[in-house]
Amino acid sequence: SEGAVRALLRAVGAEVPGGHVTRTRIDGDVETPGAPVTVSIAIAAEWGHPLQELADAVRTEALDALVRHTDLTVAAIDVTVDELYADPTGKDPS
Repeated sequence: SEGAVRALLRAVGAEVPGGHVTRTRIDGDVETPGAPVTVSIAIAAEWGHPLQELADAVRTEALDALVRHTDLTVAAIDVTVDELYADPTGKDPS
């Protein structure tokens, strides 16, 4: 189901250090095995982490999880950073 795919994407985002998933959108038919879908993931990034590297890591992990756990044909995964936040400990990650 689409809800299960969204939960999977949020879990993947939680595994990547330096950010977390804030929103997901799936365009296409997730109920039909093999149907092409486009996945959009918005993330919040911790200040000081390289944004492109973070987005690439989320994209790679998301594709890995989708291939491993679903029958979806992923046409594209778009990752955008829509929020920045400070490390709650006050440490500079650089």
